[in-house]
Amino acid sequence: MEYTYVPGMVREDKVIKIVFFSNSAWSLLNYRYGLMKTLKNMGFEVIGIAPYDESVPDIKKEFPFVTLINFYRKSLNPFVDFKAIVELYQVYKRIKPDIVFHYTIKPNIYGSLVSRLLNINCCNVITGLTYSLLNENSLNILGRILYKFVLCSGKKAVFQNYDDLNVCLLAGIVENNKAIVIKSSGVNTDYFSARYCKNTRAKDEGFFFLFIARILWDKGAGEFVEACRTVRKLFPMAEGWMVGAVDEGKKSAVNREQINEWEAEGIIRYFGITEDVRSFICKCDVMVLPSYREGTPRTLLEAMAMERPIITTDTAGCRQTVDDGINGFLVPVKDSKSLSDAMIKCVNMSEDARTRMGVLGREKVLREFDERLVIESYIRLTDELLSI
Repeated sequence: MEYTYVPGMVREDKVIKIVFFSNSAWSLLNYRYGLMKTLKNMGFEVIGIAPYDESVPDIKKEFPFVTLINFYRKSLNPFVDFKAIVELYQVYKRIKPDIVFHYTIKPNIYGSLVSRLLNINCCNVITGLTYSLLNENSLNILGRILYKFVLCSGKKAVFQNYDDLNVCLLAGIVENNKAIVIKSSGVNTDYFSARYCKNTRAKDEGFFFLFIARILWDKGAGEFVEACRTVRKLFPMAEGWMVGAVDEGKKSAVNREQINEWEAEGIIRYFGITEDVRSFICKCDVMVLPSYREGTPRTLLEAMAMERPIITTDTAGCRQTVDDGINGFLVPVKDSKSLSDAMIKCVNMSEDARTRMGVLGREKVLREFDERLVIESYIRLTDELLSI
């Protein structure tokens, strides 16, 4: 799909620079690449900023890229973080961007501070709220103060669902005239398509429930395993598959020993990380993500685009992916019994009924979450930011 300039985007005196700053180059490559490439093709100079990881060489093939030396996503050391802010200040001052898009918590906070000091137009993208905004204690109050600074400093704030937006509006953290909802980072429906699955597996290999996410308790990993335990007792051919990183630096991470125990018990099979989730989606019958809260879960959209029914929780971010009973099922948060009931319902459905659910899921993605729609929204937003 070709995109063209819209009014206000052309400046005769210079090339407009747009920076994308995230806590990982991997996320820029996997979630922002289509938007970045489109803006580049439209004549903007697009620059990526992130700490180094294995995705940097691929990004550098297409875009100028700045590797941050002092930025650590998991660091809680104020001296280390101060060095990161100083480095970012120097980078922004050298590049002189016209617009910066910040993604994830630390880039939102540090990028907003630096943008304010240098009078740079920035847009903070809230890909999901943390519990810092949802609970009452001193640490969470500090989190709300930081978010308020972030969202007040930026020219615009993008939310991925209305639940998160309403939380911030009610808490007085964001002004209504600065807020916009763009319902995901989008999914490439040409890349994620059931056409990829042709002849992937025979129909009699079993029944597979697939969980793709970082293996965290608050992604619903525990509930998924408990539900699989129940389902396996009734349907021995039904298996639970888990794909994703063991993020042991995170407080809510499930450790590798626990995963080994689950595997030894025969409840689930753990496949680690993969560069291409499509082969797993092709082999599964139903995608499951019982997360406690999300922005918009990309893996669910990918499964929907590949015509798989989904089961997820009736919570922020997740609920907008499901028309309950149409393309999948919604279950309460932290409720393994309801989750197993929904999984059993899927096993008992006819293959034609599940296929129909999958087809309707893809239609929903095409209507609401296609990457093309997201890119169009960001193009309009870019025009608005340039006119401020």
